[in-house]
Amino acid sequence: MDELEEFHKKAERKLKSSKLLYDAGDFANSLSLSYYAMLLMSKALLVKIGITTNKHFGIIKELSRTM
Repeated sequence: MDELEEFHKKAERKLKSSKLLYDAGDFANSLSLSYYAMLLMSKALLVKIGITTNKHFGIIKELSRTM
């Protein structure tokens, strides 16, 4: 499995868990998992264009700069 696939699978798992938490009324934790799913997919986009960063701020900064 390549790095992009790995990010995608992790994000999908987080979204599925987020949905379960949302349906159970646990909105704060649902939101947290949704955020991390978005962060993983953002990181995947950056990796695809040759940019690697591991910090939240770095991912947001690079997305703003390149997209």
